[in-house]
Amino acid sequence: ISPIVEPMGPRWIEVIQPGALTLVQDLGRPDYESSGVSPGGAVDRQAMRTANLLVGNDEGAAVLEICMTGPVLKFHANTNVALVGSTGRPQRVSAGETLDFSKLTNGVRACLAVSGGLRVPTVLGSMATDMRAGFGGHDGRPLRAGDRLEFGEPRPTPQPGDWHVGRTDHAFRIELRYLP
Repeated sequence: ISPIVEPMGPRWIEVIQPGALTLVQDLGRPDYESSGVSPGGAVDRQAMRTANLLVGNDEGAAVLEICMTGPVLKFHANTNVALVGSTGRPQRVSAGETLDFSKLTNGVRACLAVSGGLRVPTVLGSMATDMRAGFGGHDGRPLRAGDRLEFGEPRPTPQPGDWHVGRTDHAFRIELRYLP
């Protein structure tokens, strides 16, 4: 269990349950491959960009990238969030409210953006988690129960309502050729 340390600012999120693999990600470190550093960053960059735009962030702001099952998070300040995988919409969150993202419904990955963006240290120009190298994100590792994440001043966002963005629900057909 991680030691509980108060974040520096007044806006933060407490991780109640971390989910299977929840990482802080952004667009990564594309300029350091010649030094042996993986570019990394979010796997689903379109979902990351869309989630950020829904809450008024720059499209490259740090988000939580969720894989398989998501986290249960308690918010300690008012903000807006957007979870984007196959569909998404912004949602207002009040201080003290707990949101459960443990059941992803359309896909394996999703990105959760928080208005104001997540605040973690920048390493080589990025806040992305590099698990192999052990840096970036939240101490270079997936989230754990008890972790606390700071976020910035919420920005003006489109009015949450009965609308969403997302991909179409068309089934894609894949042709596989093989030799028995």
